[in-house]
Amino acid sequence: MRAWRLRGPIAAALGVALGVALVVIGTQAIPFAVSFAVGTVRWSTYEVVLVMLGGLATIALGSILLILGGLEVARAFRVARGAAGANRATPSGVRTSAVRVAAVSIVAVIGLVAASLVVWTLIQGPPTATIALADSRYTLGRCVNASGEYAQEYDWSFRLVNTGTEDGMANVTFLVDNVSVAETAYFVPHLSSMYGYRWVYGPIRTSGCVSETPSLRITKVTTLDPPQ
Repeated sequence: MRAWRLRGPIAAALGVALGVALVVIGTQAIPFAVSFAVGTVRWSTYEVVLVMLGGLATIALGSILLILGGLEVARAFRVARGAAGANRATPSGVRTSAVRVAAVSIVAVIGLVAASLVVWTLIQGPPTATIALADSRYTLGRCVNASGEYAQEYDWSFRLVNTGTEDGMANVTFLVDNVSVAETAYFVPHLSSMYGYRWVYGPIRTSGCVSETPSLRITKVTTLDPPQ
């Protein structure tokens, strides 16, 4: 144990500071991994678990540094106050002091984790649905002929990703040459994604189907109130 002790007040202060930083970083890694699990750049389960384990390991390392730094800081204070008397020099007195410092350090770690999660929640802002499009693609369908009027069919598939903290409705507008041809509302639960499919027709033409540019975009997102 003596070989792992942080020696000197400067090393102890650095150990405490680094321990605090590691605990905060490790705590932020967990919600960060969750957001990427459902985000537009979707991580695999293996990657999410790996980041979460890395966050927990970082918290553990920071906790160890915080405890070792706290022990050395406590020892430095005892020396500075001339507390090297017979009563405090006994092994039981040293053990009691070490236990107190360790307990305070553990409480500090728990407080840091809670504070970091609160800060992360505040950064996210008020509960809302945050929905984005991903993996959108289309295939050309048939050219429909109805009594000399023609319209090109487009078969769309896409994914809607809600990284927000509330369920929401996303209005997806389908366009051809930047002109709206259809609109559909989709329900997307919070912290999840869903696939959407829709076929639409382009503008009606009298000279047959021509080259067109289809597209789609989200034109409205509505946050749904949680059930009471």
